[in-house]
Formats: sequence, C-alpha cells, structure tokens
Amino acid sequence: MYYYKRMLNKYPLAKIEFANTLDVSMSVLDNTQVGFTGDSWTIPMWKAGYVSGIQKQYRGRKKQSIHGSHIGMFLNDYVEYEYEDCVFICEGYSDTAAVEDLGYTAMGIPCCGYNINEVECLIDYYICDKEDDRYLCIIPDNNKESELYSMKLCEQLEDANYEVSMFDVKPAKDVRELIQLRGRDYVKKQLEMYI
Repeated sequence: MYYYKRMLNKYPLAKIEFANTLDVSMSVLDNTQVGFTGDSWTIPMWKAGYVSGIQKQYRGRKKQSIHGSHIGMFLNDYVEYEYEDCVFICEGYSDTAAVEDLGYTAMGIPCCGYNINEVECLIDYYICDKEDDRYLCIIPDNNKESELYSMKLCEQLEDANYEVSMFDVKPAKDVRELIQLRGRDYVKKQLEMYI
C-alpha cells in the first residue's frame, strides 16, 4: 500500500506545519513515516509487521481512513519494542507523537473503540520476545469512554502477564494538551515515575 511517505519531503512547509500543529519535532514524523497527499497528512497503521491501513488527517483536525484500510497501531519504525523497559500505550496519533517527542517509547491505538482482543494481540506481536518486565503504561484521554476502555484493556493485559498502570492526564483532555498546559519538563517527570 503506497502511503505518500516520500511526498512529505517534497513539501517541506507541509512537514513544518504538521510538526507545529502537533507541537512535535520533525524527526517524530520521519520515525513514524508520516506522508502527505497534497491536501492531508497520511499516518500508517501497522499490524503484524506490515502497513495495514492509512489514517488521513486534514487541516482542521478532521480524520478518516483511506478506503480499504484495516485498523492497526501507530508505531515508531526505528524502535524494537521488545527491548524497551516500558512502552506507553496512547490513544490517537497526536498523543503517541507527543510521548515519542518527550523521548519515550509509545504505541498508539487509533481510537478507544478498537477491539481489545486485537490490541492485545498486536501488543503481544511487538513485545513477544520480552520474557520478563513486560511493563506497559496506558495513557487514556480524559473522558469516560476512553477511561472505561483503558481499564478493560488494562485488565486484559494484566491477565496476559503484563505489568500495567494508567497515567492520569487531568486536568487536560489528553497528554498532548497536558504538555501544552504544564510544560514538557513537568510531564517528563510524571512519566518517569512509570518507568
């Protein structure tokens, strides 16, 4: 599936714009293989080692998946997840990018309605070789639906022998907004407690 990765480098102003919109470095966009179609940014979703779908994000924050896409995880292409001490599980690409930009390892779930069994299988796939200290921290958005979903995911992952905790983003609506409200250093100190 072609997802316009090379196109982003042909439009350097679009790359700068998206990095500024998300308030992340351009290297995060490169590491997660963000592309550009001319009217939207494209973000690959990964499943079992291949791109299973593409989420398009337009100016004004409207999002949609390209026709024929299958939901997967937002991943950093340069991380071997099984060797990381802790992996943060975020909701949405912008939160995943924000946590990555702070220097931590993150995986992103496209939405909190995503099938929990499938999320567990994908996490297992990327962290499968890790035999001990399988530590995850889920960062839900600050709303009931996301928190309930994250609690169910947390229970299921604990049943699969992961050590799991949840990070509270209050008073912000999500971790990206918490970084904007309290600053990068504050959020880094808070996340350090989960590692």
